[in-house]
Amino acid sequence: MGIFDRVGRFIDDVLLLPDEVRESLAHGEAAVEAELYEDAERIFVEILADRPRLARAAVGLAHARQGLGDDEGTLAALVDARDILPEDPELALWTGRLALSLKRYELAAKAAGDAARARAGEGGPALAEACAVAAWAEWGRGRADRAARELRKALSADPDRPDLRAALVEALAAAGQGSAAKAAAAQVDPGDLETAVAARVGVALELLGAAEAGAFLEHAAEAGDASARCAIARRLLRAGQLEQAEDRARSALVSGAGPMALEVLAEVLRARGRVNEAAEAFAAAADGSNEVDAARLLREALRTAPRDHAELERYVAALRARVADDPLPDLILAWKDDASAVDVALEDSATGEVRGRLAFARAALAKQDPASALRWLSIGAEAPLHPTDAAEAGELRASALRSLWLGEDDTLDLPAALDAVRVFAQTHGLLDVERGATSLRDELDRPLLLAVLGEFNAGKSTLINAFIGGAVAPMGIVPTTATLNVLRGGDQQRVRLIRRDGSTVEGDHASLKTMLQEAEALGVDSSGAASVDRVEIILPSETLERVWILDAPGTNALDENHERLAREAARRADAVLWVFDAAQAGKLTETRILEDLRARGRHLVPALNKVDRLKPGELEKVSAVVEAGFGSPPVAISARKALKARLEGDEAGYQESFGPLLRRLEDEVFSQSRVLKRSACAGRLVELLDTALEAEAHAAAEHLERLERRTTIREQIEAARKDLLVAVDDALRALDAELDTAFDQAGREVLAFVRPRANQLSRHGVHKEDRAFLAEMLEVKVRSALDACERRLVARLRGTLEIAMKEAAEFDRGDLDASTRTAVRVPLAAFRGFQRGLLAGGTLRRFFDEVLPRADLSLDALAPALSRGRADPGAELRAPLTEAVEALHDRWLEAHDQQSTALSEARRDAAENLYAPLAALRDAVVS
Repeated sequence: MGIFDRVGRFIDDVLLLPDEVRESLAHGEAAVEAELYEDAERIFVEILADRPRLARAAVGLAHARQGLGDDEGTLAALVDARDILPEDPELALWTGRLALSLKRYELAAKAAGDAARARAGEGGPALAEACAVAAWAEWGRGRADRAARELRKALSADPDRPDLRAALVEALAAAGQGSAAKAAAAQVDPGDLETAVAARVGVALELLGAAEAGAFLEHAAEAGDASARCAIARRLLRAGQLEQAEDRARSALVSGAGPMALEVLAEVLRARGRVNEAAEAFAAAADGSNEVDAARLLREALRTAPRDHAELERYVAALRARVADDPLPDLILAWKDDASAVDVALEDSATGEVRGRLAFARAALAKQDPASALRWLSIGAEAPLHPTDAAEAGELRASALRSLWLGEDDTLDLPAALDAVRVFAQTHGLLDVERGATSLRDELDRPLLLAVLGEFNAGKSTLINAFIGGAVAPMGIVPTTATLNVLRGGDQQRVRLIRRDGSTVEGDHASLKTMLQEAEALGVDSSGAASVDRVEIILPSETLERVWILDAPGTNALDENHERLAREAARRADAVLWVFDAAQAGKLTETRILEDLRARGRHLVPALNKVDRLKPGELEKVSAVVEAGFGSPPVAISARKALKARLEGDEAGYQESFGPLLRRLEDEVFSQSRVLKRSACAGRLVELLDTALEAEAHAAAEHLERLERRTTIREQIEAARKDLLVAVDDALRALDAELDTAFDQAGREVLAFVRPRANQLSRHGVHKEDRAFLAEMLEVKVRSALDACERRLVARLRGTLEIAMKEAAEFDRGDLDASTRTAVRVPLAAFRGFQRGLLAGGTLRRFFDEVLPRADLSLDALAPALSRGRADPGAELRAPLTEAVEALHDRWLEAHDQQSTALSEARRDAAENLYAPLAALRDAVVS
């Protein structure tokens, strides 16, 4: 019975179509038969506009569009028809074939799988055909192992199909199952295969190195297959039979093998030492190849051709035209006169993908193009390398990263490096690094910042005022004034308070004390950081045009914020003037902070203040103590006397009290200001980079912990497979019991309404209405049992997978619910259609017409007779449900693996492309 007949009968018998619709359907089908496809398409489209669920019209539309050659339209119509009649095997197979031809592999695999399940009881060629389509679809999806499984099913249904056996060999070979492929090949006679099929099987076996390949290749070669002749030539080449290999390659070329044969011939000629001819053959093969193969073949031509080959520059130009960023052409031209260097690089590039990438990276570095070198090194970086290659790749990467930041003379251009860091951090979203680099770049262009530090009451403010020549630094203020004060040059006196958020408040010099008190009142923000960053005291001063002075609170005061600010001042300063109180110099509290300053690499000048208060002979002792602990002799001064002399215009007194310090500062600080500024900014850049790299180390540790958790989750998902299959068995047992109950109840209903005749020999009969009632009751009971089965199974499956994946951060419970319902609903719907077909296909009619009239009126007699129309859930549902559940499990396992891979790739990308350049910059700065 054809599709139109079966669908038509279904419509007539069940839906009782109006006459005008039935006539339109008949006209449409007649138009298809008469090959009037445009008319047929119009008719069926009009019918479907009013009755979109009319399967007969959907199938008719598919036939009409097939006649018009509209494959996509045909497939769309078939998908609609299958939605109405999901259990129809012919519709499913037609859909599978067409989807396969359109390379819609997922749809093809699904439709062919449905057709195979529907034909499972039928067996034979019909089942084999459905399984074969499913196999081609799985192969198209890149799942050679699943294709082999479907082909095995096809062969068990129809073992006399040599084409399927040949396909099985290819699938097994593609899946890497060498032993199985060889065993399958032993059952195939090459003479039973078409030439192209035999050639494909031979090539597949040849790639496995199987001796069985020879028979298939020879058979195909004798029939004139060019690919088989090329494969035989390669076999002979590997065996060292070069003359025979050349004959076979030329034979393949004559038979039309084109670039394939030219490439084999080139390899043979190269092996025979005829390098000029070989290079020309490689280049000729490239002319007829796709972009990827052409580039590969041109590289082979360059590698093969002697350096004085007449066509060398043409090969170089051709390769550059094919691959614009390939460094090999430039390498050839740059090193053309250095044959040994070119040969080494070319040899490396030909010995394997990894060696080739390393060779190209070396060439890019030689051209001072570190970005290209890093690009070559990043290709395939996820694959493990041989230790030797890994070591070389690491060295090349380190050199490339270092070269990103260094100039041509291998020295660090700090301003350029800071600009590059700022752009780099901005591009990669490293806001703290971007702000730090921007600030450092600004600092680099400012005058030297000299921090005047010391313990509380050491006389720092007096020293600063003596240095500047006026009462500009706050003196006599109690140690609770916790601010950083910057004295800098300007056109006129003014004061600026700068908050951490970047906002500023300005005032005249008379408002300094008020602003300092306001700064103190602002205190700290919610994070504990000071709300005020610094107070700038701007003065017209020649000295302050050369150097800015940073005044911080004294250390060892009652307020712990003073110590914090002193350390912050040391971090910001380019050089430090440490002021000792001569009467208390060399205390342990001073030693600790001085050690921190030396660790930061800041240049320190020690000043021993208040020496005028020492007794005779004490200065030498105190100086010796300071020098022993500090490592440098201090400058003896009296800031109080120097300030008094300067305010009174006593230059001689000023020089006597302050001259040694001024000369020491000039020699060690002011004359070296650019060097000290650069060194200090470089040190702060290192600290900035260390902070970023610490974040990277923390992120890497978190990533490892996350991967460990994901490994545990994966094991749990994998272990859940067994529980999922148990859930299927439990659901089938429950469904089987409910169907038993439904058919028992049907038997009781028959007993309730049957009307026996008056005597023992009478026939039992029922009304037409009773028949319809029983059929409807069974339909409702079956549907109810299947709905209950779906609810139980979905809840059980979902619960099992939820437990397994509860710790997965990306776990989507809504997606799990939807995918679980979809997975079980399709096989349950197919079973429902199968059950309906059993009852509608004559089981109930035979029961009422043949069994009931003569049966004993007892439940024991009627129930078994009715049960002949009951489908067996175990036989019909176990396989498709198991397959659906396993596919669901595999999907979640695959999704989990993909997410794990994505996490690892993101981490590797951050490590290589984000933090590795920063680490390289740090190394360059330190060195």
